[in-house]
Amino acid sequence: MKRIIAVIVIILLLMPLNQTRQEGINAKNVPTKEDVFGFIFALQKRVFNFRFPQKADLLEEIVAKTGKIDYFDYNYEIIKDAIEEFYKAEGISYNNSSIDLFVEKLNSTFTSDELYAISLLLFSYADVLNAVTRKQQIEEILETWQNVRKATYYLTNCSINASISDEYNLIIMGCKKNEKHANDYKFIIDFGGNDSYETGNNSFLLDMEGDDEYRGLSDNNSINLIFDLVGNDIYRRIPYAVQGIDFLVDAEGDDEYFGSIASSYENGMAVLVDAEGNDIYDGRNYSQSYSNNGFSLLIDMRGDDIYKASNYCQASSENGGVSCLLDLYGNDAFFAADHAQSYANGLPRTSLSIFMNLAGDDYYEAKDFSQGYGEKGGMAFFFDFLGEDNYYASQFSQASSSWLGLAVLLDGDGKNKFSGGFFSQGNQRWGGYSFFLNDFNADDIYEILMLPEKLDIDLSKLLSNFL
Repeated sequence: MKRIIAVIVIILLLMPLNQTRQEGINAKNVPTKEDVFGFIFALQKRVFNFRFPQKADLLEEIVAKTGKIDYFDYNYEIIKDAIEEFYKAEGISYNNSSIDLFVEKLNSTFTSDELYAISLLLFSYADVLNAVTRKQQIEEILETWQNVRKATYYLTNCSINASISDEYNLIIMGCKKNEKHANDYKFIIDFGGNDSYETGNNSFLLDMEGDDEYRGLSDNNSINLIFDLVGNDIYRRIPYAVQGIDFLVDAEGDDEYFGSIASSYENGMAVLVDAEGNDIYDGRNYSQSYSNNGFSLLIDMRGDDIYKASNYCQASSENGGVSCLLDLYGNDAFFAADHAQSYANGLPRTSLSIFMNLAGDDYYEAKDFSQGYGEKGGMAFFFDFLGEDNYYASQFSQASSSWLGLAVLLDGDGKNKFSGGFFSQGNQRWGGYSFFLNDFNADDIYEILMLPEKLDIDLSKLLSNFL
């Protein structure tokens, strides 16, 4: 995940965030078109070769995680200690006899490597729950994401005939049957079956395979981590964050996302990463990377996808929010109504929206205030780098700005078609700044990079509110 975040920062061009002219930004050292496209092609190879499971020495990972060197000699205590750490993080009063009975069940079901994998995930999620600051929470979540990749390498071929749960109904190991998880379990690893998940709050969920269905699992100020490895899955209102953090990774499958997904409010963070598949995103209002004083990130790495929504969607931000929709590779189609496809309203606080599509022959359709519209100090960026694309919008669209807003539409290459209404395609009113660019030019990029400083906008401070 750290590499993905680094990729985002690099691609955004954005932005030596607080550099000034004196520190050396000029048109000569802005990345050239060849630099950017070379990076996109190099990244494409890595994305298409991406494999979720990652081999590792789990015992070493556990020792590094806990700092307990004794585990090299007394590794039979690891699973029990991991369960205890999880209970403590959840604030559960427990007795040792109940843990011993649960550990006995686990020892008779799983191999030592599988127990190491489960233990590593319990330790990791306990650290997420114990984190105090937002920065600590994010660091622990990103580390958990990496540990999930390492653990799943050893859990992929695991199969159990019946589900196993603890005495407190907090931890469950799901079997390969079709199951409905309606209890409020806090830690779930499911090894197969077409399952449904209907409740959950402050929970960790790893589903190894199956065509599963997830319904909004989060509550206010909660932390929910969901990892689905294989299957054609359905998600309803996930991820969705109010004050807390919702983090979803779907590694493989042709999935469907309904309702308000990747939506955040009140300093919440909603992150969706779909690694592979031809997916359908079907929402209404306030969806598909919408933020209101929150941070929303939707990344679709590869596949031919369809996005459908109404208003305030597809990278739309208000009231100090940050919204990013990044579709890396594939021939995609986007349909929306108003305030969509990179819209930013900077009143009462600066908002930032980034819509980015790296490569593919894409279709964009929206109505008013869309495809790059910034107003009242809001900043809206729309980037499409490679492919022959079609753009259709109504009024105040395709790089349109007003009231000190900033709007950019950059299509870097290809035979593209644009159709817009009044006050579109570079229109700027009442002190707005607009850039409608149908090619990649270093001088234009330089001017864009300097505008936040000119407008006295500290982008690093804006992002630090959430990161």
